[in-house]
Amino acid sequence: MLRQRRGLANRYKHFRNIEIMQCRKLILLVWTSLVLAGCATTGPIFSPYGGARAEQGVVYVYRPEARGLAILSAEIEMDGRLAAVLKNGEYAAIPIDAGPHTITHRWKAGLLGNSTLENRPITMLMNATQRKEYYVRLGMDSSWSSSGLKVHNQWQWDLREVTVSDAMNEIKACRLGEIR
Repeated sequence: MLRQRRGLANRYKHFRNIEIMQCRKLILLVWTSLVLAGCATTGPIFSPYGGARAEQGVVYVYRPEARGLAILSAEIEMDGRLAAVLKNGEYAAIPIDAGPHTITHRWKAGLLGNSTLENRPITMLMNATQRKEYYVRLGMDSSWSSSGLKVHNQWQWDLREVTVSDAMNEIKACRLGEIR
């Protein structure tokens, strides 16, 4: 009788170990599926815009991957009209007519809002010509300082026109953002 109980106990442990292994495999399968699904939904990598009319130019506004404020979306306005919403690592191709233009960036802070971010737009003026491409980078500069045990980090965001060669090094890793 004692031998039968030990045999049943050993069988129970064996089946329990198999259940644990199957559960681990299932968790690994679900985790892998989520990771691969996330990679598959990143969108198309940068490609030149071909829809501008002959009398227009194109402004590529891009936001390279950065850790600072990565969770927030950046609203890009062209001459006071919302033109694009960019997440971290995204770009927008905005066709523009020749002449002076104002590009404005604002943070879209989400449901809870953040008045210190939303009320501080960044503006850039540019003069566009027809059939020309412009590359505008939404980037940040970070400065660190320490005093005793305190460490202070200050982020400064800016819109800056960059050369084609400098832009291509970063924008080629960006995916198309939300165009309005």
